[in-house]
Amino acid sequence: MTDPLDDPFGPAGDPWMAGRTALVTGGGQTGEEPGVGYAISRVFAAHGASVAVLDRDPAAADRTVAAITAAG
Repeated sequence: MTDPLDDPFGPAGDPWMAGRTALVTGGGQTGEEPGVGYAISRVFAAHGASVAVLDRDPAAADRTVAAITAAG
């Protein structure tokens, strides 16, 4: 699986989502290329949010959670 996610908020400084919770529906990684929900989940998590990833395919949601966990 490739992950071409380029965070447009990467150099923004402090984690602007710290202390917040995000609920992302359709956040699962379902194919070879990541979708919008996957990207939103990763960006929010990278900026300090606790992210709940929901998807109609539980395995796809698990893949997104695994990517977030692996990224730290």
